[in-house]
Parts: sequence; structure tokens; C-alpha cells
Amino acid sequence: MYLDNRSKTLFQEVIKNPNITNKQLEVKYKLSRYQISYSFQKVNEWLKWKNYPEVKRSKNGRFILEPELTALFSEKETRDPSVEYLPSENERANLILLMLLTAKEELSLAHFTTKIQVSKNTILRDLKVAQKLLPKETTVTYSRASGYQLAGSEWELRKVLTQVVSSVKEMFRGEHYFLSYSGIEKVQLMEIRRTLEEAEAMMQIKFTYEQIELLPYLLSVMFLRIRDRRLIDTAFHIDEKSLSDTREYHITDILLEKTGPVPEQERLFITLQLLTTNIFSGEILTEKLTEDLEKVVLTCLDLFEKKALVSLKNKHILIEKLLLHLKPAYYRIKYQMNLEDTLYEKFNQEFEALNFIVKEAFDPLAKFIGREIPAGEIFFISLFIGSDMIPQNDIYHKQKRAIVLCPSGVTFSKIMENILVKLFPEIHFYPTISVREYAFFKAEVDIVFSSIPLKDGENVFVVQPFMNDIEKTQLRQQVLQNLFGMGNQLTNIDKIIEVVERNADINDANAIRDGIIDILSANTATDENKRVKKVYLHDLITEDNIMICEDVKNYQEAIRLASQPLLLQQAITANYVKTMIDNHKFHDPYIIIGEDIAIPHAMPNAGVNRLAMSLLVVKNGVYFSETEQVHFVIVIAPVDKEQHIEALYQIVHLAENHQILDDLLENVTKEKVMHTINQLVIREDE
Repeated sequence: MYLDNRSKTLFQEVIKNPNITNKQLEVKYKLSRYQISYSFQKVNEWLKWKNYPEVKRSKNGRFILEPELTALFSEKETRDPSVEYLPSENERANLILLMLLTAKEELSLAHFTTKIQVSKNTILRDLKVAQKLLPKETTVTYSRASGYQLAGSEWELRKVLTQVVSSVKEMFRGEHYFLSYSGIEKVQLMEIRRTLEEAEAMMQIKFTYEQIELLPYLLSVMFLRIRDRRLIDTAFHIDEKSLSDTREYHITDILLEKTGPVPEQERLFITLQLLTTNIFSGEILTEKLTEDLEKVVLTCLDLFEKKALVSLKNKHILIEKLLLHLKPAYYRIKYQMNLEDTLYEKFNQEFEALNFIVKEAFDPLAKFIGREIPAGEIFFISLFIGSDMIPQNDIYHKQKRAIVLCPSGVTFSKIMENILVKLFPEIHFYPTISVREYAFFKAEVDIVFSSIPLKDGENVFVVQPFMNDIEKTQLRQQVLQNLFGMGNQLTNIDKIIEVVERNADINDANAIRDGIIDILSANTATDENKRVKKVYLHDLITEDNIMICEDVKNYQEAIRLASQPLLLQQAITANYVKTMIDNHKFHDPYIIIGEDIAIPHAMPNAGVNRLAMSLLVVKNGVYFSETEQVHFVIVIAPVDKEQHIEALYQIVHLAENHQILDDLLENVTKEKVMHTINQLVIREDE
């Protein structure tokens, strides 16, 4: 008996978050009450079959789980090959593509119907689905002479190969289907796995759990295609000099020892597979590329500090972490091996504006690589930098100690760490490590946060990189209850809403529930841990701080004129104005944001008395470089690296919206400027 994907997903959600309600499950997974009820009926049938206690419900609908259920998914389920399972339409499409990628003979419709055991009409529909899964550069073709084939360059087909193999492996009984439909022997997978583990020791690194599991499957199919002379087209040139001096290139030699003579293009491509595999930890490799990359990253971080008006702490540690991510990213970007990945779009929008500054600051890296850095990679760089800007709370004498484990690599572990550090300021976090490394971790730990269930260990909380506000609050309540015995206030929320409904008319019960959660969540933190009130642009720029003029002689006069309101208010000193002018580099104008806003500033110790901003609008523009003319000059006087950041993000949003700025310049007045700023706050709050 097997558990279908929907039922398994819901069961794992309840294990991770036992306080979740039926209504929340309906909203999160877009399911009806009946569908959820039916899924848990199947869950309980499956549990009974495996001799586990069933999931029960309390009178108020809460889920009740026996302790032994929380570790259930940490063990790899024993898959009985005799269990009947009909793959879904998408799964059948991927199996067809796997057959096409590994075929040793011409494939007809009969081959597919016999293997998958469905009708011809079903296979014909599946072939259309398979075509939709392919990039536009490749297609499924058919001829009487050659049967069904995949048409496209080998370079593009290798990208398809990665996508298909990953999807098949994730199926129910994925290994069984992979071996059955590819014709590859399990012993081949085991040999590749052993070689990769030897490579780890040789290179002094640890591949992520997911990649060490996936690479044997990917490489086995690639080796099969190489042996069948389905080779990379030499027109897709890979720079041999940039790869042949890497340790991964020598590991490729070991992997290919039994394959026979292999064209250099293939050797380099396999090297790329190793280089673009996310590395969780290890010593920074010492090739010339890494040395050059380190210099470029330092330049980019210096530029970021100037643009964002911050001073990054522990910059050398941040550079090491960035290099672990950027070395494989360098090859992904340079050779355009990025698969479509929109995961970063799901993350909290607090990094959206930071991305804009990072993109500009990391332009030297884009020039070094020779290609534009994709939005997803910019997001992950922003994540590292943003995490560095979050202060770790170390004021507790007897803090509880926690560690974050993640199988998906250093990037996604940073997402989890970033969320958890902010969510639990009273807990000290050890540096994040992989699940594989945790077996050798010796330090004392009070609590473990992991993205996958662990078979052994107490106080393990399973969390995902992306959580909404309710999930964060519920996790915080569970952890504090576990560590400090604090009562779980969330269990009373439904009762509170019931009382309100009996005594008043309410339009939106969910909104009331969310509001109560916000209040309870805020009360869980001590006064020392409460967040500093956010300061927005409308808090700093008032009509008194706005100046409008037709022309100015040069940028020096623009900075002096824009500073006048702050000087009169004694928010800054004359020395601060002088320092801003001296700091500006006309040939390297890092203070320009977007195309039409300049933000002159200096360090707080140059003469800042309090946090302040002022705005000068120059109707006819002023040149802040030889080629860049701006119409808006915003003087920023920061007192530290945090309090001004929300207002700065809003300035970035303004800089990105050329239509708003163009409309503002037309018949500009102070009232119009303030209206625009206030509207920006409304949009931000939405």
C-alpha cells in the first residue's frame, strides 16, 4: 500500500505544525474540507497498515499525534515493488522522456504502451505533455524509419536530462522506475557514488545531501550517451583553460577511467556538473579563479557599503560564505546552465529593494563573468548580505543553543537561518551545517531546526525555508513551550473568535484571527527583543525638508543646497556636508540610484546628530558624473546601519519607477512630492 502525494504532503504538514487548523490547510493547499478529510482517512488507513497509531482529532478539530509519528518520515519507506502504482500524467511524460534519452533502439508507440501499461490514446496524450515539458529548442519527433526521438542539440538535451532524471528520482519508487526505464544497472550507480565520496575526501568538501543522491543518476545517463556517441556539439565552446586547472577536472578523469577515450568537450562538461553542484562546506579552493573571484567580491561589497550606507560586520567571513556559493554559480552563469528557478520569488519581499542595490553593486562581478547575473543569483547574494546585517543577540548569559540543518546546501540553509535568527532572538545559533555533518557535531545543542525529519534526536523541529506569518508564530509558540514551558496561547484563539462571533457581527474572521496572532506573537518577546520601530520616508522627509529649484551650477552646489534644511535643524554639521562633497567621485558615481536619484551621504561620525533626510528637486537636472544627470538629490544622514534602511528601500523603489518620477517632475510642488511619498507608504503597506 502506498500513500498518495496529496495525503503525504498534508500528513507531513501536520507533523511539522500540529497546531495548524483544517481551515489553514484548506487555504494553504487550496483544498476543500472534504478533500482534506478524505486524505486523512487515507493517511490513517496507511498508518494502520504500517502498525502505527492513527492521527486523531480533538473536539475543537485540532490534530493529535502520538510521539512516534513525528519521526515517521525520517526513515526511508520500504518500497515493495509488487505494490501497484499508476504514475500520474506528468510522471508518465517524464518516464517517456527518460526512455527517449536512454534508448538503444528505435522506439514505437508499442514500446511505450507495453512498458507503461496504458492505452495508445493515453500515450499519445502523454507525448503531448512531454513536449510541453521540453524547452523550445528541443522537440519529440516521429518517423517510420527511426521511430520516436528527441531532436535538438546535445547541449540542450543534457539540460533536459537533468530535469527528467531529477523528476523521475523524486517519484514514488523513483529508483525502481529509473532503473527499469533507463536500462542502467544499480551497480553502476553504486560505483559512481563511491567515486564521488572518494572525490569529497580528496577535494576536502561535502556535497549537499540532495546532490550526492542525484549525481550518480545524472552521470550514469550521461556516460550512457557518451558511450553511444551522442556527444556535445563542439560549436558550444567551453573554455578549457578555465576548467582544466580545477580539482573537479581531475575528479572527472577518475569518473571516466572505465568509459574509454572521451572527447575533451565531454570531459569539460562532466567537470561542469561537479562545479555547478552546490557545495555545502569545505575549504576554499585555491585556483587562480577563486583568487580573482575573491578580489571582485571584495570590490562589490565595498561598493554595496557605499550605496547602502552600511558597514558590514565580519566581512571576511561573509566573503568566505559568498565564495562557497559563487564558485559553482560562476560556472552556472558563464555557461548558462541555470534551469528555470522561480523559488526566490516566493521569499518574503523584504529583500526586494535590497536586490536592486545588490544588482548595481555587483555589476563588477557580472563584468568579470562576462554575463548578466540572473535575478535568482542576485536574490541569493542579497540573502547572504541581508543575513549579515541582522544582529545576533548575545546578551543572554544562559542562552539556549540551537543549530540549523539543511540537506539543500548553504544557500537554502541561509534562508532558514535568516528567518530563525530573527524569530528567536533569545536563542544562540551555531553556524549552519549539513544533515550529513551533524552526525559528527560534538557541541551541546538544546534544539535542532531541520528541513527534513531526523530519525533520532530530541527537540528536533522540522521547518521549511519559506513560512508565512502564522506558521512563524506557531513555530515560535511550539519552541518556547518546549524550551521554557510557556503556555501555548494559540490554542485559545478559536475560542476567542467564537466568543466574539456570539456577541458581535464580524465580517472577516480570518482577519481577526491574524490580528490576535500578531498581538500574541508580539507579547512573547521581552522588551529587549522587541523590534526597533521602522522609520519610513514620510517620517524623515517633510515639506520643511524639501527644496525645489530650476538649476544649480554643479553637484557640489546641489549637495550644499540639499543640505540646508538639515543644517538649520542641526541634524548635521557643516563638516558632514564637506565630507559628502569630498567623498563623491565624479568618474565613479556610486551614489546614483537608478537613473534619476542621487543620495549623497557620509559616515555618521563625520557630523550626524540625528537620523535625517532632505530632498532637493532640480527641474533642469544636474550632472553627478560625466554622463549621468539627475533631478532628485536626497541627502541621507544615518546614525547607524539599520534605522534608515526602510526609508532607503523606499527610495530604491522610487528609483525603479521612472513613470512616478517623470510625473513628479511635471509641475512639481512640495505638496505633490509629499503626496507621492505618502502614496509610496500605502503601496509598501499593501
